[in-house]
This record gives sequence, structure tokens and C-alpha cells, in this order.
Amino acid sequence: LVIFLLCERNKGCSSFWKPYVDILPSSYTDILHWTSKEMDLLPKFTKRRACDLRLKAEESFNRLCNGFLPLLVRQMPQFNGAFTWDLFKWAWSSVNTRCVYMSQPQNSVLSPDEEDKSALAPFLDLLNHTVDVEVNARFDDSSKSYKITTLTACKPYDQVFINYGPHSNEKLLLEYGFTLPCNPHNNISLTLSQSLPVP
Repeated sequence: LVIFLLCERNKGCSSFWKPYVDILPSSYTDILHWTSKEMDLLPKFTKRRACDLRLKAEESFNRLCNGFLPLLVRQMPQFNGAFTWDLFKWAWSSVNTRCVYMSQPQNSVLSPDEEDKSALAPFLDLLNHTVDVEVNARFDDSSKSYKITTLTACKPYDQVFINYGPHSNEKLLLEYGFTLPCNPHNNISLTLSQSLPVP
């Protein structure tokens, strides 16, 4: 999806997906976009997780640059320059903060070890996360569409929310770039050396 998004952004006006690409944020607040000083403000355990997530993105970018990208550019020179680290971070964050998961049959070519696939669903971006709602979100095979049904009553013209799941503020911050006040799913991770001895 990251590569697809970068390709579609690079196509500009010739992309079918241009209206969707144009409404995606131009910048993000997730950890891929933090400075070293901002990273240093995190508790040690959270910083380690943040560094692991950044490393995962950097490794994906390096695999792209050393594997698929040269083949793509050789066949389609117009994509030369479309895959910088900054553009990759933008696409990675666009996918990571907006993707939905769909159970799909295994594909032996693309990802033989994964059954679930992620997808982008335009208009899903209009829904913000809160812990106060229940939703049923799934891909509907009969209509070939991703459906989100609220199980929580809402009035006409009220903002409609989605619930990403029981995520702690640490996960919300690292994955999506925000936290929630009064998050009932919040927790604190401690290392063994930080815990108190049992009397």
C-alpha cells in the first residue's frame, strides 16, 4: 500500500486516486516524524518501542530502495525520485494511521505468510477514534464494500466516531500520534528493574 500510494501521488492529475491523495494530511504527528529531542522526552520503555517502530520503517525503506525500486524505475522512469525517505515516511504514516484489515485468501506471490490484508478506505478518514462507542467494522463480501455500523446511538448532525480497539495511550501515541484524556485502556509498562520487590 505504501508503494501504491507513492506511485499514485507521483502520477499527479493522471491518477484515478488523486482526489483521495489530495485530502490526506501533508504531515503527521506519529513517531516517524518526531525529532531526536522529542524522542528523548519519552520514558525509556516507550522510547525503545518507538525506536523499534522507526527501525521497522527504515528497514522497509531500505528493502524498497535495494530491491523493488531499481526494477520499477528501470521499467517506468517517471517514478525516479518518487521514493525519498520523506515521501516514504508520509506514505507509511498515511497507511499506518488509516488502514483497515480485511481477511483475504492467501496469495503465494505477495505475502504467503499472512492471511489478513490491510486496505485504505476513503472516507474512513472522516471518523475519529473514541473509546465511548461500539462499532461493527468489516468487509462485506456481498456488496464488495467495507461497512462500519455504529452500535451506539447518535443524533442527526452529531460527529460519528469509530473505535480502533482497546488501545493504551502509549499505543495511540506511537501508532497514530495522539493520546486520549481519561483513557480507560491506559496502562504503564514497567521493566523488571523498575518494579518494586514483593514483601
